[in-house]
Amino acid sequence: MRSAFEKRPEPNPIFQLDHANTALFLDFDGVIAEIADHPSEVAVEKDVIENLGRLSLALGNALAIVSGREISQLDSFLSPLRLPSAGVHGAERRDTAGRLFRQEVNADAYSRLRHAVREFAAGRKGLFAELKFGSVALHFRSRPDLADECLRFVESLKPGFDDSRIVHGKMVVEMKLANRNKADAVTEFLREKPFFRRKPVVFGDDVTDEDAFRAVNALGGISVKVGDGPTSATCRLASPSEFRAWLASTAERWSGSSAQPAEGYK
Repeated sequence: MRSAFEKRPEPNPIFQLDHANTALFLDFDGVIAEIADHPSEVAVEKDVIENLGRLSLALGNALAIVSGREISQLDSFLSPLRLPSAGVHGAERRDTAGRLFRQEVNADAYSRLRHAVREFAAGRKGLFAELKFGSVALHFRSRPDLADECLRFVESLKPGFDDSRIVHGKMVVEMKLANRNKADAVTEFLREKPFFRRKPVVFGDDVTDEDAFRAVNALGGISVKVGDGPTSATCRLASPSEFRAWLASTAERWSGSSAQPAEGYK
């Protein structure tokens, strides 16, 4: 029997959210979808897309996807939804009205970066160079034995590209010529309706989400790490499947609700 004086565990606040004053920011790979061996092999179940749509409606459209993928890819995987989104770790962003913002990138520098990474990957079976707006990601999930070599190679490129940023992910290393991050995107969304004056809640699974976690923590929001590993997030879910269970239960709980932008946190 539990002692009357024994401290009870704190309830996870993500199960107590109020749709009327919450803004949700969701990573894609490793949160909404399971991570696949190849970025093109990801699949999103129909019920997950439907639940995202139900949550967006309940939140008055204050739900955004914040991902390392390009926005065009997110639209393809989440069709027919076309949600507010930030892609390439914040280098591009589409607001609720559908306006697209992109950080300016030097075309010559990007051409050099693209050529260097593709040439490196082509000479090593199992590597894959993913081309994005202003960024190239080198995937080594199929060749974990080449992880150190891939990391050293990308690090060696950095002196040749001013203002570049190296992003480390799960079995991938990426060089960005745009220096924005996910925290920049989340902060900009929060200045706009319908996100304005709502409590930010960010779900992510990777080191690339830590900037956003720290940003919402400073704002009094909630950060949720999906999966294991050290983090600055204040909450944790064990896996993408656990996130999807939360998504389904929350969509059911909020079903029939429709929120307008909140005036402040409760």
